[in-house]
Amino acid sequence: EWLATRARMIALQEELDWQVYRLYDLLADELTAPAEVVPELKLGERAFEIVLARRIAAGEAESEWFARHGSTPITELPEHWPAEYRAVVEKRIAVIESNRSLALIERPECKRRWSTEGWDALQERAIQGWLLDRCERRELWFHPIDGMEQPRLLTTAQLADELLRDSDVVAVAELYRPAQDLTRTVADLVASEHVPYLAALRYADTGLVKRTVWENVWALQRIEDPYLARVEELREEKKAAEAIARDAGADAAAKAAAEATLIRLKHELPEAEEVHRPYREAIPLPPKYAPADFRRPGFWRQRGKLDVPKERFISYPEASRDGDPNLLLGWAGWDHREQAQALAMLITEREQTDGWGRSGSGRCSRACANSCRGCTSGTASSIPTTTAAPPRCTTPSSPTTPTVSSSPTTPSPPGAPPRRPGAAARRRLRPPESPTPQLPAAIPPGCGRHLATCGCPPRRSESAVRHLPAQVPEEKVLICVA
Repeated sequence: EWLATRARMIALQEELDWQVYRLYDLLADELTAPAEVVPELKLGERAFEIVLARRIAAGEAESEWFARHGSTPITELPEHWPAEYRAVVEKRIAVIESNRSLALIERPECKRRWSTEGWDALQERAIQGWLLDRCERRELWFHPIDGMEQPRLLTTAQLADELLRDSDVVAVAELYRPAQDLTRTVADLVASEHVPYLAALRYADTGLVKRTVWENVWALQRIEDPYLARVEELREEKKAAEAIARDAGADAAAKAAAEATLIRLKHELPEAEEVHRPYREAIPLPPKYAPADFRRPGFWRQRGKLDVPKERFISYPEASRDGDPNLLLGWAGWDHREQAQALAMLITEREQTDGWGRSGSGRCSRACANSCRGCTSGTASSIPTTTAAPPRCTTPSSPTTPTVSSSPTTPSPPGAPPRRPGAAARRRLRPPESPTPQLPAAIPPGCGRHLATCGCPPRRSESAVRHLPAQVPEEKVLICVA
């Protein structure tokens, strides 16, 4: 049925092409056939393909196009075609051979390829996606404990046991892999859909070096965030004030307030931008990952050059019960808190029930600590009052001895979503000048800080009203403008 539908689509598309040629006055005569006489067409049976096949037979062209698309070249019209349709196709062939303008269009480069993988491949991929979606159902990865919903880890065997309760899954799995045990089917399905929970299990040595650079960039961005937020807040305030000032229907009091705001922002916004600038410029452009930076090709396919998580599952190698060969899995849909909860319960169970010692649970404990940082820390809500300059971004001195830190499942920094160098980020980041970039150790003169704490050489200052965060009242301070 699928093949018949495809053949009918090929035939109808061919009729549409020739109808359009007539509408654009590329043809003097109508060369379309009545719908009732148009037969199903296979690849290789269109007019231009027959012309090409005849040229190949005459040694005037190569057969690469037919081989690439899995079609069979024919030089004669099929006998089973209706006589009326055969006559139309003969006229089309004659026009292609005599009309140079039409010959430029009726050629492989300008025609629909109808290139597909075939029904079997399409069906297998669709079934595989459907089964993986069922494996990802949220209710499978949470269970109630003391009246509260908690995340839970499952081995591939336990996941298969849960899926056995779903008759649809059992039926579709039988269609996917006939006569195969569901546990084996589930293990095969998730084999390329998981990424380990720990950075040391995901990356090769070179990848760990790059991971460290990324973490340093995230740390610098977290320091920069409140300053950037302040600049964006002032810009939005300026935009709103300008809109009110231009509004002819606004009352006099609103216009006066808007004008006062614009006067204040005329000095305050450039000052905030100047304070933010060294923090922005201190952030290097992190390196992109390569396939060799990951321990397995499957991890690279799930993460890519920017290490963006696309996997469905988190894997916990060597964390199953002793003697259980099945891979232990978590759900990639968990947030940092849920990842930490799952790890904490795993550590408790292994230590208290399975007799794991300190060395056995140490790796899980480190990953749990990183997940906890991810759900408790975040971007500061106000501009720091410290006088410290933007920190240096350090990288390991040798790629063979990287400094490895445990990390949560996703490559995002603790408490913040992953920050990737997209269009906006590239405007904020600059590439390092060397493999081990050294960032400014101090804010340059003219830092805009309070004069008493700026650390700049004594030069000059001015008195100004500094708009501080909401929790700090406005006050008159001395601003460094050296």
